[in-house]
Amino acid sequence: MSGGAPDELPPVAKTSATPEPYASLNVAGGGQPNEPAAGRPPKLSMETFSGMIKRPFAKFLSPVIKGVCAKTEYPEDCESSIGGLPGAASAAATDSVGVLKLAMEAVRQKAIEAMNAATDRMNAPGTDPTTKEALDSCTSSYSDIKTSLETVDDALKRGDVDTAHTNLDSVETDITTCDDGFQERGTPSVMTYHDQELQKLASNLLSIGAAIHH
Repeated sequence: MSGGAPDELPPVAKTSATPEPYASLNVAGGGQPNEPAAGRPPKLSMETFSGMIKRPFAKFLSPVIKGVCAKTEYPEDCESSIGGLPGAASAAATDSVGVLKLAMEAVRQKAIEAMNAATDRMNAPGTDPTTKEALDSCTSSYSDIKTSLETVDDALKRGDVDTAHTNLDSVETDITTCDDGFQERGTPSVMTYHDQELQKLASNLLSIGAAIHH
């Protein structure tokens, strides 16, 4: 949309999702990003900057969380998803079970986010009936994820590790069910981003859970 409509973001806001605390890292005075200004340290490269955004909480995580995440397939996603949770700094995260519960909460929150996105798209004007059907299937799958995680939580409280493992596997199955619904209907998935993020977290969840034994 041209003409500078009121709801159109300025160029800087369009190209940067940087939170306020990092605003001081912007290049000032028209200098080059990696060109040191007089009396100041060199500017950060975009690669370094992206890494800081990806892992804003990593340095604050306990050695236990870092150690558990290091053994997963996507360690950075493991750290960043757990690092944003209130319980990340609590005493509960002092063993693998505590870290597993945090990883479960990260998946739960991502599933809620995906469910809200699917519902919004399902109700959006112009969404075709086939896509709506697939999205409806997705919302059911995301709801099943939450149910499976509740079952895992209850099983862990009872010390029933086998049931916990079974339902952790179900979480990954529920995620793939969403994309399968689009494929079966021969229509492109509009939930790919959310499902890919969920699949990473679910993969990590399985790795963490597999390390927990009787």
